[in-house]
Amino acid sequence: MHRLYQEMLHLTPEQIERVYKSAHHIREWYDQHPEIETWEDYIRYMGKSDEGQEA
Repeated sequence: MHRLYQEMLHLTPEQIERVYKSAHHIREWYDQHPEIETWEDYIRYMGKSDEGQEA
């Protein structure tokens, strides 16, 4: 945590807000999809959800 804090000291308030929003979005998505544990799971999941969107 200390390393993260040290790295964030160099960011502007706007950059910190973008990091926060991104992390918050990822956390919410992960909480809604606990079955996704690996990158491969994510790719499979996204492939399935894309199939329904093709025209």
